[in-house]
Amino acid sequence: MFVKLFMKIPEEDFHSYTKIAQHYYNLLENVVQDNIAFVSNLQPEVFAAILRSIHTGVTSLVADAVVITSACSALDTILNYLYKRFTRSPHPVAKVGMEPEGDSCLVAVKNQPELMSDILTSMMTSLMFGEVKCQWSISRPLLGLILLQEEVFTNFKREMIAQQPEDRHAAFDQAFVALMDGVELSLTVKNKDIFTQNLAKFRRDIVEAVKGKEVSPSASNNDMC
Repeated sequence: MFVKLFMKIPEEDFHSYTKIAQHYYNLLENVVQDNIAFVSNLQPEVFAAILRSIHTGVTSLVADAVVITSACSALDTILNYLYKRFTRSPHPVAKVGMEPEGDSCLVAVKNQPELMSDILTSMMTSLMFGEVKCQWSISRPLLGLILLQEEVFTNFKREMIAQQPEDRHAAFDQAFVALMDGVELSLTVKNKDIFTQNLAKFRRDIVEAVKGKEVSPSASNNDMC
């Protein structure tokens, strides 16, 4: 029922009113968390539409904390699942009484790599140069986006550094290196916690580098939600 309504109702209608957007993303969050096997079997175009909708919720400048938190949570669940699928046996065995997993979600992201690369680019750009709500919530799926798209992240880093005045190159490069310091190739809670802490310092270091200040060893974060 949710999928039928999702595909029939124009996406902009979900964002017409804050309360509608809140309920929509909360429902999407619960659907993804409780039915990831079902989501993996959706047609590639449907799965792609869900990712685009999540992108809107995560990066919308007018979205409130409830929308951003729910959208990030839904994205984090999807990325955790995709990471497991891409790093394990290609033929998972279905458990008795549970819906078998499908490959449609893998087909969607392979055929349309921009689905995730656009989210990664938008998130990183907002974190570096924009006003960010719910930094903690954003940090959780951001690690998954980076690990699933290491080449995209590397290219983004290179382009961001190249766009800066030469006297900022070293500071930006240092900030990016520190961002992944101690971060392993996994999406465990512990690893995400390390990344979240690094991200708080990364954001402050970028702000200070833009202002022409030297980066400092400590960080604070007032956007935790």
